[in-house]
Amino acid sequence: MRLRKIKFMVKIKDEYKKFIIIIISDIFYISLTTFIFFSLIELARHRFIASYLNLNALLMLVIITGVITVVSDKKE
Repeated sequence: MRLRKIKFMVKIKDEYKKFIIIIISDIFYISLTTFIFFSLIELARHRFIASYLNLNALLMLVIITGVITVVSDKKE
């Protein structure tokens, strides 16, 4: 009985990890697209986005979530 419960808990943890990895992967794709879009706008009109949003912070989000996405894809 206890072994069955442990297997069930491990299964829940695995499903939870997969769900978190999917969410982080989606955050990566959305933030990368947003960063590219904002960078193109910045090239066209100087200080149009940068006066409201720090693009370096967005770049850090892209890098961190990208590394997590690449590392988690290699495990599967």
